[in-house]
Amino acid sequence: MLQACLNLKKINKRILAAILAACSLLCLCACNTEVENVKGENSLGGYSFSYPETWELLTDGADSVISISDVGGSVPYAVIRFTVHQSGGKTAEEYWNASEKDFKKLYSDVEISKKQSFDFADGTGFEAVMKATIVGFTNLDGQPDKADGKAVYFVRQLVFQKEDRLCVASYMASKDNDDEHSGALNTVKTSFKFIAPKVDKTEDKDVADFNIPVPEGWTLSKSEAYYTLTKGKASITASVFSVKDNATTAKDCWEKVYVPDFKANFADFKLVGQLKEDVKLDGVPAVEAEYTLSTFSGSTYNFRQITAVYYGYVYTVVLTASADDYADCTAGYKAVAEGFSFK
Repeated sequence: MLQACLNLKKINKRILAAILAACSLLCLCACNTEVENVKGENSLGGYSFSYPETWELLTDGADSVISISDVGGSVPYAVIRFTVHQSGGKTAEEYWNASEKDFKKLYSDVEISKKQSFDFADGTGFEAVMKATIVGFTNLDGQPDKADGKAVYFVRQLVFQKEDRLCVASYMASKDNDDEHSGALNTVKTSFKFIAPKVDKTEDKDVADFNIPVPEGWTLSKSEAYYTLTKGKASITASVFSVKDNATTAKDCWEKVYVPDFKANFADFKLVGQLKEDVKLDGVPAVEAEYTLSTFSGSTYNFRQITAVYYGYVYTVVLTASADDYADCTAGYKAVAEGFSFK
């Protein structure tokens, strides 16, 4: 149309100027409709990422959720949930393969269309794309895809790994919304980074002979020989004791003192994985163990413990949490262990 106007011999210059101005305005408006990305950060979980500004970010402890909904906010079009875990010595791919069984148990008709590794800022991750029929979810119009209340959903997962840290980004959207909103997961994929968890620091000269960080969301209490952090029913305790004669190294202390005591008092004491001997506590050689046992009340708890021997004393950092709370508490435990410092 514009070319035809230019070919007219008697075209009015003012009309031509108006046409050109209108075209420029249309181009400008088209450019301004592009959605920009904003940065999200979870200081307790220790990670950051970018996401489209049209999505909403919510943070719950070490976990985060971004979502996009209808105008009223009642019908979610797509959701991405971030959860923090420990690798347990597994790669990102091995971690996902271990959880694949859970998906098949949860969704009997799950179809896995893609599994592949990918590189990100801090290392190598793993990606999987699935489709499953899920009960209770709705489509774009807020109505079930089927009369029985079931809807076909796409589930995509990204597993990010750095050393023993894992963060899983789980995306879910109905088949009506997947094409439009799955690009948000690619934005997360290319921008995700692990960061140092934001913590405060204890500085009390009258308590123990060491300091520990106080991660966000944890409550501190103290005595002469230890600090205790609590979050709900979970706890992290940093303590100091005198060394026994037969335990002059961290490994000896664990194997000759702690393990025999646990076995004598808790019949169901069970070590999870292997004892780690390549860890340090403020530069001092240490060992780390994960284990489970039932308390006298009958409840089963998960534990993770670092043990070090320093100038004739045993120093420990111990996480105690139920199986349901354990994964959410490991970021706080790691922050305490990494930030532990002798006075």
